Parts: sequence; structure tokens; C-alpha cells
Amino acid sequence: MTATVAVAEAAAVVEINVSDVVFRQELYPDFRHSPAIVQRYAEDLECMPPIVVNQYNELIDGWHRWTAHKSRNAETIRLSSCTQPVMRVFSSWR
Repeated sequence: MTATVAVAEAAAVVEINVSDVVFRQELYPDFRHSPAIVQRYAEDLECMPPIVVNQYNELIDGWHRWTAHKSRNAETIRLSSCTQPVMRVFSSWR
């Protein structure tokens, strides 16, 4: 199995509307949702680290944190935005 992930350095933390974050399933080929994690995060949103998005507001890291914010009907979420494109290349994944 070969996997290469190049992630750009993150920028300063800012806030964005929760509804402006874009989730693209193809960026997460082996993603597993955990309702227990979402519930735990939703109980203490203020202590969560920021999510990470790319230049197109596509979620790079923080799906459970983002989902916890949505479950609480939060209007905004803290994020750190990648300053350069994020590249993921997967070969022989399985």
C-alpha cells in the first residue's frame, strides 16, 4: 500500500459560517463516522481546535468537529486555512 499526502502549512485561525464548509467524500476514501465522537465534541464546542479547509473551503481535517457544530446549529466555526493547495495521491490503496 502506498499513500502520499502533502499538506500545506496552515494560516492564522479565523471564523467561517458552518454552512460555507464543503465536504467532499472523495477526499476521505476510508472515512468512518463516529456518532459518539460527534456527541462528545458537541458538548464542548468552545474547546475544540479549529478545522482545516483549503482555498475552496473544502474540509481537509475536522469532519467530526464540523459535524458537531452542525448538530448544535452553530452559525460559525473556527478554522485554519491552508495557504497552498492540498494534494493527495493514493495508489494501491487496498
